[in-house]
Amino acid sequence: MLSDSSKRNQEATYWAYQGSNGEGGFNYNPPVSLSVRWEEKAERFLSVSGEEAISSATIFLDQDVGVFGYLFLGNSASSDPTTVPGAKRIEAFVKIPHLRSLTYERWAMVK
Repeated sequence: MLSDSSKRNQEATYWAYQGSNGEGGFNYNPPVSLSVRWEEKAERFLSVSGEEAISSATIFLDQDVGVFGYLFLGNSASSDPTTVPGAKRIEAFVKIPHLRSLTYERWAMVK
């Protein structure tokens, strides 16, 4: 686990999912920069639909993120994450409290 923030020394951009735009597309919040640990590795996980999937990366974070949002390793000012090469959709988010529930381990799975 990566509760030590010094291990989250990479910069990522996060776009939170807002919902459908009513025209077949989706809306996202403006991009925000996060400190992360981005590990490119395939891991099995359960998607929000309950199906087993394989990730392309696991991203350790110090704040909550939402499923269907996007993460990008690096800095981007684009308002539409679907136009950013390398931006990946969040398929699962896990948050586990430490023993006294004062801090949490958080990670996102992307495909």
